[in-house]
Order: sequence, then structure tokens, then C-alpha cells
Amino acid sequence: MSESSIAVQNCVDRFRKGDVDARDDLIRSAQIRLRILTRQMFRRFPRVRPWADSSEVFQLALIRLARALDNASVRQRMSTTQDFYRLSASTIRRELIDLARKLFGPRGIATNQIAPGLLESIPDVQSRKSSDPFRLASWAELHRQIDEELNEDERIVWDLIYYQGLKLSEAAEQLKMPLRQLRGRWQQLRVRFRESLGDQWPFD
Repeated sequence: MSESSIAVQNCVDRFRKGDVDARDDLIRSAQIRLRILTRQMFRRFPRVRPWADSSEVFQLALIRLARALDNASVRQRMSTTQDFYRLSASTIRRELIDLARKLFGPRGIATNQIAPGLLESIPDVQSRKSSDPFRLASWAELHRQIDEELNEDERIVWDLIYYQGLKLSEAAEQLKMPLRQLRGRWQQLRVRFRESLGDQWPFD
């Protein structure tokens, strides 16, 4: 384990034992990785990017994470750094989903407007593809299904590979799962969403 991982694990151990200062120490110890994780996940939300920035999402996610850590049941379930980072990824994802819903809801500022600078950022086919409203709607539906329809084990797999950007071998190591088994599970999830979204499948 790296020094940062050891520091986070020490905070997790203290947090689990009820140390009142451990929550804030845990978040501080993990801030660099959480900021990187936020940027990685932010890129998965092209619908939101023209209207917000990852620093804003990061600050809001930290507030949400702190509140989640105040839950007694969360303390009981958390025993490793990976438990903490999975909770963090889930928190960031939900912050991004809520932000998208706020921006593009019936009263959202993005519902009937063109984001600042968006027209200038569409010089080629690829950019037009990424800003197409139909494509953006499919991304929103994908994130909703991930958040609401996957069971815990499926969501962990999706979080590690899709949101956190881990290689299959890295995710398999974290999950203590044979690589071949994880590859099959990941493929099943992709097929499931492809069938659900049909022509709106957002992967290239």
C-alpha cells in the first residue's frame, strides 16, 4: 500500500471505531484521489459539462459525502479503503445526476437554452455528435438506470470500470474476482444496457 492508502486506511479504522475526528481526517486524506475521481466521472456527463465545472461538483460532492459518513449504518459497513472509495464514487455520481436533473428539468436553465460557448465548441462531426440532444438524453437515461436499477454488486462493477476508469485487471484485483469472471460480468452489463437503450446506446 502507498503512504496515502495507509493514511486513508488508518482513518477508516478510526472512523469505524467511532473517532469523532476521523470523518474529516478521512476526507482530507483522500482529497487528491477524490478530486481526480470527480474529474474522471465528470467526463462521463457530457450533458452537464457546458453548464458546470468539476471543481464545483467536487465541492458539492464532499458535502454530500460528509453527510453520508454521518450515517451510523455507513460506519458499520465500512472497513477498507475500497469501501470508502466506492461510497465516494456513488456520492459523486448522485451529485452529477442531481445536477443534470436540476439543469434539464422543466424549470432548469439548460432546458431551452444553448450552453455558453457550445456553438463555438462544435467545429467538427465528433463535437456535433457529443452535443446532440438525442445523444445527451441517452446518457441521462443510462446514468439513471445505473443509479436506480443495478443491484449493489453490479453497481460496484460499473463504478470501478466505467466511472473510476480502472482496467479489468485492476478491478478484478480489488474485487478479488477471477479476471475471466469479471470480464464476463462486465460484458453482460454492457449487453443489458445496450438492449435497454436500443438506438440510444451512448458508447462509441
